[in-house]
Amino acid sequence: MAFRTWTEDGGWSQRIDLAATGDHATAMTVDEVGNIWVFFGTESSVRMRVRRVGRESFDAERCVVNINPLEAASYVWLGAAQ
Repeated sequence: MAFRTWTEDGGWSQRIDLAATGDHATAMTVDEVGNIWVFFGTESSVRMRVRRVGRESFDAERCVVNINPLEAASYVWLGAAQ
């Protein structure tokens, strides 16, 4: 999974590789102070990385939750990763 930023003056940034993934579902949000949160779900887990305001790189990958395989198909967002 890769990430880039874009500005009108500079165009696209260099590619930042966040994680080696297979099929996955991705969600991204920016919080009220400007931190960028990236979540990616696979068949067995939901992981996340955060790029804090003023930093050039993302924090280390963290596992938010491990997913029971019997329940994975019942979640539309995670079902997209299978």
